[in-house]
Amino acid sequence: MTKVLVVDDNIDLLRLIELKMTQEGYTVYLAENGFDGLKKSVEISPDIIILDVMMPEMDGWEFCSRVRETSNVPILMLTAKSEDEDVIKGLNLGADEYLTKPFRLNTLSARVEALLRRRHWEETAVSDEVEGLKKSITNAISHELRTPVALILNALDLAMREAFKDDAEAQREFILEARQNAVALRWLVDDLLMLVRIDQGLAIFKKPILVYPQLQQMFSAMENVINQRNLNARFSCPEGLSASVELILFRQALHHLFSNAIKFTPDGGQIMVIAEETDKGMLHLDFHDQGPGIDTEIQERIFERFFQESGEKHRKFGGLGIGLSIARAIARAHGGDLSVHSTQGTGSTFRLSIPAGMMDAPQPG
Repeated sequence: MTKVLVVDDNIDLLRLIELKMTQEGYTVYLAENGFDGLKKSVEISPDIIILDVMMPEMDGWEFCSRVRETSNVPILMLTAKSEDEDVIKGLNLGADEYLTKPFRLNTLSARVEALLRRRHWEETAVSDEVEGLKKSITNAISHELRTPVALILNALDLAMREAFKDDAEAQREFILEARQNAVALRWLVDDLLMLVRIDQGLAIFKKPILVYPQLQQMFSAMENVINQRNLNARFSCPEGLSASVELILFRQALHHLFSNAIKFTPDGGQIMVIAEETDKGMLHLDFHDQGPGIDTEIQERIFERFFQESGEKHRKFGGLGIGLSIARAIARAHGGDLSVHSTQGTGSTFRLSIPAGMMDAPQPG
């Protein structure tokens, strides 16, 4: 049954409300002061609280404020004060509804029912939204996992066919394709594991590294797709430029930002990566692409986990929508950040900011 907690120092009014609410089918608990009310609210976890404002020792405003520290239970405040300032004060402290004394018990009952109905609707809406999001994420993960697996198996099946048993070049192409999709699958698994690591608290162990070799390695790893799509991809970085990072995480952030630029730049387009140190001891890595650009309204939302921009032109790009979220988490764990500047139709620039490093001598990447 629905539990109603009534907190009021007026014993006669308590009994009247108890009688009315019991007749309406509620289980009613009474408290004659704010301290007793706080104790009972913890013990019984009520579905709604009816609260008097004017009480000795602890008034309704303080009670409401303290309840809101740990609970979002609906609170209906009863008051003899009808001034707007008092109503606003109560609502700002977390009350959901106000009822001015004197009042009819039928009116009180209707207000309680309305608050409970509203809460039920909100909880149902949130539950449906969460369930829909869970299904969407599950479907997306299943698709992203199955696609590279299917391509790997298809390439290996072709390599094993009788028609290609003496064609070393064809077998090499099939194996190369299988390897590329295996690498993509590995990145996906690493990303999913990274989400767990981020949720647990991303502890990092920084050391100074040279940035130039890392950019070389990044471009080399994506050379095949760059050539296949005829992209003009270049980078600019002083050879002695260093950063203070955890290397594996730094590489993961670079991978996501470069992959994002490649994904959204049209075939034959240009991608430019520029690394430079600021006079404030920070390193900026700017990833310029020639993608469709990002609406101003969603430029912050693209860093949310599993966010996917809607619209037919964006569905073709696929992905889980976690790369930018991971890259920003890595940047912030290092004491930096990840931001974007974008204009519709002219592309985007993602800026990775991380602490610069200090090296005595060049080290291998």
